[in-house]
Amino acid sequence: MSLLRPGGSDGYRFTRHLEGLKLAPSSVRTRLAAARALYGALRWSGAMDSAPFTDVRTAPDPTPRHEKRKPYTDDDLAAMLLAAGPQESVILLLGAHCGLRNAEMRFLAWGDVHLDGSVPFMNVQGKRGRRQDVALSRSATAALRSWRGMRGQAKPSDPVLLIRSRPAHRHHDGG
Repeated sequence: MSLLRPGGSDGYRFTRHLEGLKLAPSSVRTRLAAARALYGALRWSGAMDSAPFTDVRTAPDPTPRHEKRKPYTDDDLAAMLLAAGPQESVILLLGAHCGLRNAEMRFLAWGDVHLDGSVPFMNVQGKRGRRQDVALSRSATAALRSWRGMRGQAKPSDPVLLIRSRPAHRHHDGG
């Protein structure tokens, strides 16, 4: 592949070559992002006009999300749950067992949580406003039931968690 004169399918060929090396799908995506950045810089500098990686997509990751590496071990999670209060337990379990992100937890309303069926689940609004059903573990179901009981009667529009957004950083006056 010529760096400054790539062919029309060179971006696809390079990506398929990386996938053929049996790299992890995240590694292929990282290298594809680096190649896009390189060609973006070359276009910006006026060295070339070509954009061989613009429409290239990687193969889907065959590993289900729930089988990927957990950020905390089961022992770490158990230790944190021992020290957590009722709301913190719900937060830990929604993140660890259900894979919810911070924003998904903050915007979760009681009307989205379905604890009484044969298979408890939540209807979560995720990235780009897309809604999806997320199964609840037994532990998360128990923590949510306990938390709901402590909160009393909640309307479907009431938030599940009583947390506020905090700014990522604070500005200091320097004085």
